[in-house]
Amino acid sequence: MLTIQTQPPKSQKAGDRPISFILAGYHRSEIQEYKFVIRPEELTRVDPSRVTVHQTLGGESLGWADSFGKGLPTINISGNTGWRVKHDSGDGLDRMIKLKAQIDAWHEIRQQRINAGSNPDETKLIFVDTLDQFAVHVVPIQFVLRRSKSRPLLAQFNISMAVISPDIDSSPFLPAPVKPNMPSVIDGFLGAIGRITKFLNDTAKWIDKNILGPVKAFAEMTRKIMNAVIGMIRSGVNVVARVILTAREIAQAGMNIARSISAILDLPSLAKQQLSKVATEYSSIFCLTRNALGITPYYDDYSSVYGASNCSSTAGGRPPSIYANTNTFAAITPETDSTVTVSSAAQSSLAALTRTDPVLSPMSQSELLAHTNNVVAGVAI
Repeated sequence: MLTIQTQPPKSQKAGDRPISFILAGYHRSEIQEYKFVIRPEELTRVDPSRVTVHQTLGGESLGWADSFGKGLPTINISGNTGWRVKHDSGDGLDRMIKLKAQIDAWHEIRQQRINAGSNPDETKLIFVDTLDQFAVHVVPIQFVLRRSKSRPLLAQFNISMAVISPDIDSSPFLPAPVKPNMPSVIDGFLGAIGRITKFLNDTAKWIDKNILGPVKAFAEMTRKIMNAVIGMIRSGVNVVARVILTAREIAQAGMNIARSISAILDLPSLAKQQLSKVATEYSSIFCLTRNALGITPYYDDYSSVYGASNCSSTAGGRPPSIYANTNTFAAITPETDSTVTVSSAAQSSLAALTRTDPVLSPMSQSELLAHTNNVVAGVAI
């Protein structure tokens, strides 16, 4: 006789599969874990996708989608904390107060860490659901306390949370940026500049010299700018912020120049391919200057300017500032010497070249060449 053995379903009792909040990185021993004596009546977890669907003219069931992977989940729980005294957790109102204290402690301890100059991200609020078998790092979005005439003895709650990370053992926040490998950065600059020159030379037989000449001059100016940047890196000094910003704008402008020429001129496919490669190399330079040579934000100490204005100098708390009746910020933040200067006309043309859309609204040939010549003439190294 054939017998079929089946396993019983897993227990879903609250004692076997509890739901709780754990506060990690705390420094007050009385706040550690809050376990729901009565599990939430409702639990909703939404896992979105970062997808944008586009409809087309090809038919009712035809379309395409931009997919960028999974989105950040959200969790919403609602229920009540009961009424009767149970174990050592007190009555329902006591449990509601402890639940709210667990949520508030996340905010309080983070602020205490900020005030002490330590990392607030070391404080984590972890939502553990053994019933549905997941534990995630969350941030509280909203805590709602509800009282109802139909359930007058019960304190009801509704808690909304956003999941920051499914990995509860690591920090979900962005890590500190890794110091770039400067020899690789220099090699990237030199390689991109060399390839730009080669690709432009390959297009010489298809593009009129009146157009190719200014473009080559722009590429030569780019080479000089990047050599100045490389010189600063090799000498061990910090690259001046103005030089970085100028290099970024020039790289972005060069990318748009190459794409605009390809769009407005009737060129063979091979020539357009070479111009596309030129745009790609300018894009590489732009990314290197933005990612590897990022400008670190900092905050100046402006305490010396207190008392420079009428109200602050007559409040009684501080004496008049030594910067009263002067251009205060010009005095305390003098212009930094830079190896690169940009004329107003070149700055205006750079702005126009970086803002142009080579696909939807490309510049005319005359306008493109005029802006290119302005930049070449107005940028001095």
